[in-house]
Amino acid sequence: QFNPHNKGGNISEKGNGRLMESSLERWIEEIRSGNPEAQQAIWEAFFPELVMLARRRLTGIRKAVEDEEDVALSVLQSFFAAVQKNSFPD
Repeated sequence: QFNPHNKGGNISEKGNGRLMESSLERWIEEIRSGNPEAQQAIWEAFFPELVMLARRRLTGIRKAVEDEEDVALSVLQSFFAAVQKNSFPD
């Protein structure tokens, strides 16, 4: 049974890499099966971390064009498009 809230922990936690990888693999399969809850689960698990990463990378760069949330949104949109096209490796 798919549970979109069973994330296996925050992606920044040390030692949970395999558990998060397993959850991500399951979510990708669920997206390919047409389950919109899986896309939401990935969003909830990764968006905050992506925003923080983009914020660190954009430090000192003029943010008039894009801010960290725009970058995180673009990353997730590209990821979901690749999964839907089945161009994301298993």
